[in-house]
Amino acid sequence: MEKRLSMPDGLRVLAIGLVMAFHIWQQSWLSPVIHLGGLRLDLSPLVRTGYLGVDAMLLLSGYLLALPQARGKQLRPIAFYRKRLIRIMPCYLLCVGMYFFASALPRGEYASAGAMWKDLLTHLTFTHAFFYDTYVATHLNVVLWTLAIEMQFYLIYPLVIRCFQKNCLLTYAAMVLSALLFRRYAASGERTVMFMNQLPAMLDLYANGMLAAYLTVEFEKHEFGTPARLAFTLLSMFAFFAIYRLAVGQYADSFPLELRRAGQLSRRYLLGVFLAMALVFGESSYLL
Repeated sequence: MEKRLSMPDGLRVLAIGLVMAFHIWQQSWLSPVIHLGGLRLDLSPLVRTGYLGVDAMLLLSGYLLALPQARGKQLRPIAFYRKRLIRIMPCYLLCVGMYFFASALPRGEYASAGAMWKDLLTHLTFTHAFFYDTYVATHLNVVLWTLAIEMQFYLIYPLVIRCFQKNCLLTYAAMVLSALLFRRYAASGERTVMFMNQLPAMLDLYANGMLAAYLTVEFEKHEFGTPARLAFTLLSMFAFFAIYRLAVGQYADSFPLELRRAGQLSRRYLLGVFLAMALVFGESSYLL
């Protein structure tokens, strides 16, 4: 029986919590400063940069996708695609349908039938993030862009993992370089909103997650003593502290909006590296 890992679950809870806190703050503008007696706790750097939790969940996706193959399980593409569709499509179609039939249509939010069909069909084919009017200006819940990225990555995953198995480091380097070059191009334009969250800009997150999965399996083959586990504890604590410092830096770049996007693009690779460190070292540390 395969060992159940705790760090991915913990990191998932943390990432989801940060994203939820960000959107609650974004919709309510409640102050993220907590006063307990004479103690003032300012959670602004974490709450107002909680959208970074989306990057963490994409990295986790790469990690959990690659973990079975890292443990020697053979990937069968047809079965893989079937499982992904069965898991995602029912809830996704329910969400799209609710927004379409309960909000967009009754309110007459579409200027024309063509605009309506474009919004609906691109969402049904997970291509809505390619167009401004179906991504940023969609009437079907803008946050669904994350599922478009996930489904696009699922489409190429069998090829990616095959390359990863043949030459792990070369494939990792190619994915990272592709992401860095694409983000450099994205940051060079006046408006980064249409480029920063496309799949090529996320490839290094997936690559760091996949590499972390292979390293985790290598660590599972060894019984570590107290000195090693202490070292892993310090390394994982350093990783979490580094993630916090990246969030603080991102918070400093919160305004104007273009500066925030540029900051996120420049910090994404390091965020992925430290998240991967937390996954790999945290699992063998005294934190669990």
